[in-house]
Amino acid sequence: MARAGVIFIGIIALLGAIGGIIIGAGITFAGWSIYGNPQTDLLLYLFALVNPSTPMWLQNYILIILIPDSLRLMNIATWIGYFGVGVLIVSFVYFATAIGLFAMKNWARIIMVIIGVLYLLSGIGMLIFGGLTLDILLILWGLANLFWGIILVAYLNGDVKHDFE
Repeated sequence: MARAGVIFIGIIALLGAIGGIIIGAGITFAGWSIYGNPQTDLLLYLFALVNPSTPMWLQNYILIILIPDSLRLMNIATWIGYFGVGVLIVSFVYFATAIGLFAMKNWARIIMVIIGVLYLLSGIGMLIFGGLTLDILLILWGLANLFWGIILVAYLNGDVKHDFE
């Protein structure tokens, strides 16, 4: 019976990891493709600035408008890409932990208990912040995190603890 519950938690973790990998890859691709090829654009802008045949009004437009705008978009795209890479890394940790849970490894149980504690802390934080701002969706999401964290911590620290290697 205990093994079936661990397998259920492993399946949920595996599905979450697969979804996270898909979402992380999508966010990374979207972030890094928001702005075509900014390096080439910046090189063209700089070439136009140093080229003596470029009119002065075009040089001023490039220097004042286009280069700062390109740098701003590159910065946004880069941070969105970093967020996607972070989601990918967390998803791979989840994936490895799910495989460890299927194999009934103690290290996977410990990692999942740590993840459960993080769920508990984030749920408490969401409930506090949602209560202060009266945001119903944040309160509901915090309750879901709190519920999942309690299940993970209580289940993996109970009688199941002795079934792991």
